[in-house]
Amino acid sequence: MMQSNITISKDLDAVAKSLLVNYKLLSSTNLNGKMSLICFLFKFSKQFQNEDYYLSAFNLLEEILTEEFSDLKKYEKNLPLKFVDIVWWLLKFKKEEIFEFDEDIDNLLEAIDSTVIIEVGRLSRTEFRTEFMRDLVFIGFYLNERIDHIKQNVIYFLKIKELTLITFFEISLHIDSISKTNEKLILQIKILLKNIANTPYLKHFSEDIFKHLNDIQLFDLRESLNKKTTLLLKGFNFKDSLDLFMALEKPSSVLQNTNKSNLKIRIQKIQKQLCETESNNKEILILELIVLGVFFLYDINEK
Repeated sequence: MMQSNITISKDLDAVAKSLLVNYKLLSSTNLNGKMSLICFLFKFSKQFQNEDYYLSAFNLLEEILTEEFSDLKKYEKNLPLKFVDIVWWLLKFKKEEIFEFDEDIDNLLEAIDSTVIIEVGRLSRTEFRTEFMRDLVFIGFYLNERIDHIKQNVIYFLKIKELTLITFFEISLHIDSISKTNEKLILQIKILLKNIANTPYLKHFSEDIFKHLNDIQLFDLRESLNKKTTLLLKGFNFKDSLDLFMALEKPSSVLQNTNKSNLKIRIQKIQKQLCETESNNKEILILELIVLGVFFLYDINEK
């Protein structure tokens, strides 16, 4: 049993409580926002050894899994790619030792693997279109996490490794097709390359792809705060950005030289707006609050 014997910062506790009260404002289709919230609550509970927040996160996760995976048979082996996203989060949770997998999760992973095999085959055999790149990157994130969990099964490991090589070969082959104005996709690819940088059999792909990408500024938090736009890249929607944000290893680095009081003021303003029945864009406010919560959580970790 976890013991709440570590002092929780007042600001961070306020963020967590607001999220638990208002999380149902997230639309039913916004799985990325919900999984990001669960990730924050798990990290929060682990940092402060708080069982209440752990149970809240676990119950919300169980609710999503039950709703989304209750009738897998109707999909046969062709599961929607959105399921790959959910399972990617599960792999991250296991990697961080938040919880262990049971037989049901293992079966789900195998079903997702079958979907990925079909998708990679389709994408590699079909005449390339620029919209394929997002799916390849999406699959690359999944495979990079997945392969760490099957090393004990040599045959299956080699199968997933081959699939991973095909995926990154396709990304490398078509990297020049990406528009330099597509900052979101470029950022996704850079984060993916960072994740595979220490994987020997993928290192040459990482180096080759990097040569084709111009450096872009990942974050300018102070500018975003001053303009009261999103807390991530200018012009990004939080729904599209949370997965990128969570993929970064040390988001607290963007808080350097940032006035923390501005963030606290923003938290208070969001909480007030969430209490106003006529407030618009409440879903976006919830997502922004998740990002602010993660900033403070990592900032505490760095101290």
